[in-house]
Amino acid sequence: MTDWQTRTRGRGQTAVRGPHEYGPGGLEIAESRRCGGAGMGTPSMADARRVIGSVFGFEGFRPGQEAVIEALLGGRNVLTVMPTGSGKSLCFQVPALVMDGLTVVVSPLVALMRDQVAALKLAGVAADGIHSGNGRE
Repeated sequence: MTDWQTRTRGRGQTAVRGPHEYGPGGLEIAESRRCGGAGMGTPSMADARRVIGSVFGFEGFRPGQEAVIEALLGGRNVLTVMPTGSGKSLCFQVPALVMDGLTVVVSPLVALMRDQVAALKLAGVAADGIHSGNGRE
């Protein structure tokens, strides 16, 4: 667990990098940016811990997730490189639920988008996806 590294770069950017143990599905990269807006509160890690339990049913974070979420809640841009199945999606879903405003996630994987939107809706979260499989209405 000590092989996860967080590096802070200039202009408020943080890079979090995990161990080089990639699953059979390969490597996925998730990029999240926090966009400030009028009326945004300052969510805390306590808020994030409440959401991880109440919405997702987890008792805590996986290695690397907490550093990413804390950086995002602190207003920094984050590029996260983690192995498949390590919980990258929660790294942007949790901050989205504790911050004010709309969160836009860009993903090239339509099947993953569909699965994540369906899971979020089952958990009572307002979520939707826009992709090539949607009609043009």
